[in-house]
Amino acid sequence: MRLVDDTFDRLMRPRVRGVLRWSFVVTLPLCALLITLRGLDAVLVIFAVEFAAFMLVLAAAARFGGERGRLILDLVMHPAVRRLMWTEAQILVVLPRALLRPVRRGRRPATEYAYGKGDVELPFAIAFVPAFVAEATVVHLLLPDGLGWLKLALFAVSLYGLLWILGWAVGLRSYPHRLRADVLELRLGSLYRACVPLDAIVAVRHERAKSGTRTRLDATAGAAALRVGGRVDLHVTLDRAVAVRRPLGEPLQVTSISFAADDAPRLAGRIRALSPSKSTSTPPTIEVQHA
Repeated sequence: MRLVDDTFDRLMRPRVRGVLRWSFVVTLPLCALLITLRGLDAVLVIFAVEFAAFMLVLAAAARFGGERGRLILDLVMHPAVRRLMWTEAQILVVLPRALLRPVRRGRRPATEYAYGKGDVELPFAIAFVPAFVAEATVVHLLLPDGLGWLKLALFAVSLYGLLWILGWAVGLRSYPHRLRADVLELRLGSLYRACVPLDAIVAVRHERAKSGTRTRLDATAGAAALRVGGRVDLHVTLDRAVAVRRPLGEPLQVTSISFAADDAPRLAGRIRALSPSKSTSTPPTIEVQHA
């Protein structure tokens, strides 16, 4: 184990790790060279070897976990590429997940809080469907039959764009905020997430604020705002930093989070009821102010 620890210590040095993250720049041209030298018959062999190596890397990453696991993954894929692929996968599974989910009758469970009220993303996405159908039809009629591959490629690109827009819009309804006994889980669709321990909350303020009309994450030094249609309704102050996961960047460490909530007074009241008293100071102060 001492040898393993020493090896990881060396590999996790910033300069060494920075080089390892670009190892695919060597492996990909090497595969192309082997295919050129050995012909197309080598493609399946190379694919099988790379797939086996990739599975071994995934198993090793799962075995070590944490920062060491991420270091192992760096050997096969740059972190930025991993985040991009994870983001695309998260978006593309939203619509099938929503369609396969059992139809829920009545109100949401008491632990879930919606925040998509007034958002225009879903109506915009639905309005885009006829445009997609019209575009696909026109392209199919205008291109000659000899360019069937181009028709298929253009259709695939358009379909991907449509699924992406629908996935993002539906995600705002499929991933609500959740308030459990010890954690407030804040969401902005499938891509943004923050798990806030209730014992870290020192204040909650209910005050609607609006900046623009876009649904987005705004971040400043130590603060984040999960805006829906430009609005936020609740502002949470924390006594320690928590991470806000975002799709293409490293998680943000913040001590203040603002977010949208359709029933902000009820959510603020539940936070007050569930927030434990501080062990070293006065109980958390929950202020509810109506805009």
